[in-house]
Amino acid sequence: MDIGRICHLPNVINAHFDKENPMTFIKNRAVHLVAAAVVLATLTACADGKNEVPTHSMVGDNNHTQTTHDSPNNQNEHAAVNHANMNHSAMAMDTQNAPPHTQAYLAMMNKMGDEMSKAGNLADADTAFAKGMIPHHIGAVEMAKVQLEFGKDETMRKLAQVIIDGQQSEIDLMNAWLAGKDTATQNPQAPHAKAYAADKAHHEAMMAAINEPNPDVAFAKAMIPHHQGAVEMAKVQLQFGKDEKMKKLAQDVIKAQEPEIKLMQDWLKQ
Repeated sequence: MDIGRICHLPNVINAHFDKENPMTFIKNRAVHLVAAAVVLATLTACADGKNEVPTHSMVGDNNHTQTTHDSPNNQNEHAAVNHANMNHSAMAMDTQNAPPHTQAYLAMMNKMGDEMSKAGNLADADTAFAKGMIPHHIGAVEMAKVQLEFGKDETMRKLAQVIIDGQQSEIDLMNAWLAGKDTATQNPQAPHAKAYAADKAHHEAMMAAINEPNPDVAFAKAMIPHHQGAVEMAKVQLQFGKDEKMKKLAQDVIKAQEPEIKLMQDWLKQ
């Protein structure tokens, strides 16, 4: 394998991020955080000035890597394939080495990201809010359950139980409201869809937080941006939604979660 090809992996990864659907970003970001460690190790080989690596294929055991110079297009294609395979390897490595609470958060965020990416583009603003907030709330409930399993701080454990009780009832409300609604027609160009897609910062903060070795700190640091994301979604609903029941729910989300954000921020300062 031409080691120079691997040296360009960071650029390939950055390009991948630039083009990525912002909502799908939730899932893939978790993988890329761990994949960065693999890239760093590869760059060390570049610094050593080695021209070849063992002919073990990253794509399959029966394929040998090439040592001849490819065209730029072929190099990009190979880098993309290697990058995709690195994602799977990175996830496997993370599953083996990450703390149990981090593994649990990663699994939850992957599922949440898949479902929210489909919901955000729904043509009707009220339906998009409900379909997107349900997996978001489920994510919060799952995070709270992780905290109850691994966390020790009583303040954070009590908050986790409050989140489970409050958000599960709202999940039930939204599921009942969605009965008979059009949950198939999509319009990615709708104003509410663009507003939902614009939020990246909260997801990045969550991904960084779940790597905290202390499960209580990981819970608080991850739940803060998760709550902030819910508040932003509720504000989008208040701006573009028309259904009074969903607008009332959006107000309830803001009213409940802003004080919880403040509680966690204050707890982290102690």
